[in-house]
Amino acid sequence: MVLAAAAPAVAAERDPAALLARFKEVSGGAAWDRVRALHTSGTIATGGLTGSFDTWEELGTGRGISRFHLGPMSGAEGFDGEVVWTQDPAGEVTLQRGEEALEAARNDAYRTTLAWWYPERWPAALRMLPDQREGERTFAVVEITPHGGRPFELWLDDGTGLPDRAVEHGGLETITSRLGDWRPVETAAADSGTSAPVFVAFSARAGTGDAKYDVVVQATAVEVDPPLDDDAFAPPQRPPADFALTGGAASVVLPFTLRNNHVYVQVALDGHRALPMLFDSGGFNLVTPKTAKLLGLRTEGALQARGIGEGVEELAVTRVGEMRLGGATLRDQIFYVLPLTNLAEVEGVDVAGVLGFEVLQRFVVEIDYARRRLTLTQPEKFDPASGTGAGTELPFVFAGHVPAVAGTIDGLAGRFTIDTGSRGAVALHRPFVERHDLVARYRPDIDAVTGWGVGGGVRAKVTCAGLLMLGTVEVPLPITELVTAEKGALADRYLAGNVGGGVLRRFRVTFDYRRERLYLAPGGDATEDVFDRAGLWLVEHGRELVVEDLIPGGPAAAAGVMPGDRLLALDGVAVRKLGAAAVREHLRNDPPGTRVRLRVRGGGRGGDSREVEAVLRDLPPPVPAPALGGAPP
Repeated sequence: MVLAAAAPAVAAERDPAALLARFKEVSGGAAWDRVRALHTSGTIATGGLTGSFDTWEELGTGRGISRFHLGPMSGAEGFDGEVVWTQDPAGEVTLQRGEEALEAARNDAYRTTLAWWYPERWPAALRMLPDQREGERTFAVVEITPHGGRPFELWLDDGTGLPDRAVEHGGLETITSRLGDWRPVETAAADSGTSAPVFVAFSARAGTGDAKYDVVVQATAVEVDPPLDDDAFAPPQRPPADFALTGGAASVVLPFTLRNNHVYVQVALDGHRALPMLFDSGGFNLVTPKTAKLLGLRTEGALQARGIGEGVEELAVTRVGEMRLGGATLRDQIFYVLPLTNLAEVEGVDVAGVLGFEVLQRFVVEIDYARRRLTLTQPEKFDPASGTGAGTELPFVFAGHVPAVAGTIDGLAGRFTIDTGSRGAVALHRPFVERHDLVARYRPDIDAVTGWGVGGGVRAKVTCAGLLMLGTVEVPLPITELVTAEKGALADRYLAGNVGGGVLRRFRVTFDYRRERLYLAPGGDATEDVFDRAGLWLVEHGRELVVEDLIPGGPAAAAGVMPGDRLLALDGVAVRKLGAAAVREHLRNDPPGTRVRLRVRGGGRGGDSREVEAVLRDLPPPVPAPALGGAPP
């Protein structure tokens, strides 16, 4: 972002055009008229990692590119006037066509073109917001909404006339970029033969509220009108392949375990024995600190991590020399290191980590839920029409790093992320729920913990929708969560909802990230998907299963189970002998009407145990909520 400096008197009236004109005057005035491009280089620091950056910006068009090296990572992002792209540490390029990415890029282009001074470059709506004060300083706040973009606030310091910060509301978070260290930069000589400086902010600090995770950049040099090639802003070419399949095969097949609708595969890192890892189309490659220690991996940094939960966790960065998935080998891979707090306790699996976006970028991946096998195919050798066919083709766009498909739920349109890391069927985002008043429409009578991930648990009101459409594919009677969380991935206002394993397991699913295509074929797992039949959310504590959440009026609650109780035995068999996964499987999937005997003990080890009987039933009932009443408005 280009911004500038100096200091006359405060404008007498709060007119946005006058304030922005003053901004131009104090930062170089007419000298800006002859600046065509800027190249800025300097240092970058965040979360304990340091490095360097370079940006190139074309002021007349809004095209831009930024490259960085940060600790063990490097990457880039750019906008060529039409296409938004990102490049990951391994050099893989992803085109970002989602609404949020496009709006953010248009805002950046507005700022790059200095369209507050040259509105013909990028039109925008301007309006004044109330003044703000901090100590002795007063700020005039101009809200700017670029054409095709989203509103952002520009805070102009009354004392200097310069921007102090920009505040922009994204899909999940509010990003505040604070500016400082204004310095003159010489421009090319005008016709008179004399040059004149423009003033540029050499420092910026961007964050979302916790200074510990702010990104701090400090420019060390600013070059005016650097030479730029015609393709300087275009997406870069894909790097040489960093993977191989045994014997040069077109594809490899590996088995997986399905648990809680989650896909677990065995992965060998740096020659160590294979460990179970969650295959998550909504995640990145990561290992737990326990796994990193086991492998002797060197970690760096303490970056901010968000997931479906409302909390924030810290992640570090490491490199894995070799990763093996059956007959597939990947070399020199970046992995994040994240605790996955409580995931093992919730899942009943000592999960070593997650495989996600990075694997899906390199292979076409088929998940055959019925036969419990995963197929990795070289993208150039994938033919969706071969064999039994990949199924119905659904184009998608990336919402960050997650595929998002256009669809409807009971006639309401939106984009739905496709997330194999979610155990549920459909989770509708809180802004979508509120926008369409879905709580009143569906009248759900279940309010419960529905999932667990990075950032902790998530609560939702649970119902059964009538029909989910993903493109032309029909999914009748999906169990549907109306998310109530204020923060986390399921509060993203740009998306309608998230489709997880509860829906995906009905199909044979194929992801083709390079061509931005998803395929759904019939023949998935025939097991009926249910939300719950006992009304219990159980979490392992040591070797005990603790009732962390209880659905009021559900079978367990009606039988007398209390929050905090320890489940000791199921139908006379000790929980320790059965294992947490088997206990959950019985309580969730045994047929409605099944009577189960639960031996429980109150909180703490000294309490008396008691046995109760619960009668399982579907929660919620597998019929559309009566509030639907036909076609939606």
